[in-house]
Amino acid sequence: MEDIVHKYKVSVIICFFNSAETLDTIIKDAVNQTLKDKEIILINDGSYDSSLEIAEKYVNKYSFIKLFSQKNMGLPASRDKGLSEAQGEYVIYWDGDDSVESTMLEVLYNRAKADNSDIVCSQFYVYFLAINVKRKSLLPFPNYPLTGKEAFKNLLCTVYATFGRKNFVVGTLWDKLIRRELILKNNIYQQNVVFEDIVFVMQALLKSSKVSFVNNYFYTNFQRMGSMSSSISVLHKAQLSLSTIENLLKREGIFNECQHLYKRFYLQFYYFISFKQIYIISWNISDKLVYNAYKKKLISVLDEIKGLPEFQDCYEYAKSFGFNEIQILPRVMLKIWNFSSRLYVNFSIFIYKLFIRN
Repeated sequence: MEDIVHKYKVSVIICFFNSAETLDTIIKDAVNQTLKDKEIILINDGSYDSSLEIAEKYVNKYSFIKLFSQKNMGLPASRDKGLSEAQGEYVIYWDGDDSVESTMLEVLYNRAKADNSDIVCSQFYVYFLAINVKRKSLLPFPNYPLTGKEAFKNLLCTVYATFGRKNFVVGTLWDKLIRRELILKNNIYQQNVVFEDIVFVMQALLKSSKVSFVNNYFYTNFQRMGSMSSSISVLHKAQLSLSTIENLLKREGIFNECQHLYKRFYLQFYYFISFKQIYIISWNISDKLVYNAYKKKLISVLDEIKGLPEFQDCYEYAKSFGFNEIQILPRVMLKIWNFSSRLYVNFSIFIYKLFIRN
């Protein structure tokens, strides 16, 4: 590979599809970043609303903004297109419907340079629009860097900050500044799988020498019910993501070393996805007949999943260790799911209604 030229400190890659209602906010937030030596790359993934016109308004005003349009190819292909056009020393991927504090790039870049890190992680908020609730990532970061392998193992125990007791590395992408050379030289491309972010982050962590952290809350991710990850079908597709991760461990020669962590990860991955689907049907479906139909379908799919040999193998493994290192709520919920999917769904709905607003 030819030497990689850095024309900017950071390339911000923003992919969008029919994001007319929100796109102006994220582009404005990117423009207003206090880090001056940056470029913004906008990827229009076949939008047919006014998103393109909004993007063009900024391109015509700022020379450091580039815009590329393509037919609708999905988020992974859009991000790869953005990467191919990037000229920054580091890159960061932001979604077209979120918001960002103005100092994010400057703080993350300065930390990356101070520590000579390949990846820098920051804290974030998640805003559940359907119920008007804003949550923050709760697990504090250490004040020292980790090796990539250490961060990877930590992620296997965490996934989305819902499972592990002492773990803090999560599988989201928009909160992470990543050295562009790391991605290019290791051919780390987006996977067309469910929850592609976590697969990408895992690959990047395994190839990184050093991962740093800042405890600032810069990014707000808005959870909308209409996203591609919001249907029950993702539960059927989750096995492909898990197989991709298992193959990654084997390819890197660390599957035996990480097998115990992977089995816990397998359970928490399904736990997180299933809980998200229960949240969706609980708060987004008002029609009683439609609600009951979705609920019935969800129970059926959960029955299929817990009947998988891989699921039972991982469950029995966790059980043999007394579900050690698993938080109380996930531990209880997994036991309920293994006993009865119907009871699991009903109890999950109760938990959401009891605690989500508090």
